[in-house]
Amino acid sequence: MIKNFAIILLNLIFCSTLRAAEEPKQGNANLTLKNEKQVDSKPPPGTIDLVDMVLKTMKANSKRVVVDPGVRGRVLIYDHMAKSPQHSFEAMLIALAINGYTITEQGELTTVLSARNAQRSGNSVLSVLPNPKEERMVTYVYHLTKTNAQDVMKMVRTLSSKDGEVSSAADPKEIIFTDFVSNLYRIQKILSVLDGSETEFATDPAYAATGLVMNADKKIEFEFRDQPLDRVLEKISSFTNKTVIVDPSVRGKITIQNSRPVTEVEAMRSVLNGLWINGYSVAVQGDFLRIQSARNIQRTGNEVLTVLPAVLEDRTITYIARLKSLSLKEVSSLFPMFA
Repeated sequence: MIKNFAIILLNLIFCSTLRAAEEPKQGNANLTLKNEKQVDSKPPPGTIDLVDMVLKTMKANSKRVVVDPGVRGRVLIYDHMAKSPQHSFEAMLIALAINGYTITEQGELTTVLSARNAQRSGNSVLSVLPNPKEERMVTYVYHLTKTNAQDVMKMVRTLSSKDGEVSSAADPKEIIFTDFVSNLYRIQKILSVLDGSETEFATDPAYAATGLVMNADKKIEFEFRDQPLDRVLEKISSFTNKTVIVDPSVRGKITIQNSRPVTEVEAMRSVLNGLWINGYSVAVQGDFLRIQSARNIQRTGNEVLTVLPAVLEDRTITYIARLKSLSLKEVSSLFPMFA
């Protein structure tokens, strides 16, 4: 079994985060993008205090809550959807996760605290991942079928988020992860390839610009001259019909110029490029678009692929490459050149 896994490790797989630049197509609008770091420290419109959001959301859901006094922060939310109490609750969980917090539940009582502290404070222990819409810190026991934990432990330690952790169990076939649900789904996909239970992941349309917009053929005027990123993000919330949740540290300006009206798909791709220029990326989580630094998105539900998307877009993904004739050792020295 170890011998078989060694073949997989050397000839099949390495994981890296890619930013793919969109290839120009004949007939596309002329597009000019420029970025400039925003110096204004004043919070943009739509910024919400995290504790206020927690209290209002829990009241709307008729839940008792205790908030750790260390919880503080803000989040930027753009929402053009009719919000149910459950939708607001899911948005709150993402907002907490962006700021490094989560919830634990004991009966009818919910506690809001730092994700680090939640690891030792009664978070759920699961062998099956929960609803991906509920972004919270949980402990997940992954059972390997063809591989031993010690053979993959060195690699999987790099997959945890900044608030997560991983350890081996007494059973040599089990690995224990404590992390946010979005990253655990990503880890599950990577391990399923390493362990041989899955062989291929192609692009899910829900992640691509064509899957984000409501009308792929509708033409719109879409130009911004030296505008803050938050104004552009508010616009995409309206035509994607998704709630956009933005890390409060996201700052920057953008100029987008088109020589003609563009489709919403083209507009969305220009926004992805504008975010990438400023060092940010997008993760899709159900009805939500999560905007954070490209580095943080690496550990928050970005798409896992073994086949690169046919239409390349500027977003952070995890790509598992299969090596045919070279070994991992032979090509590993090249990785820093491409990151």
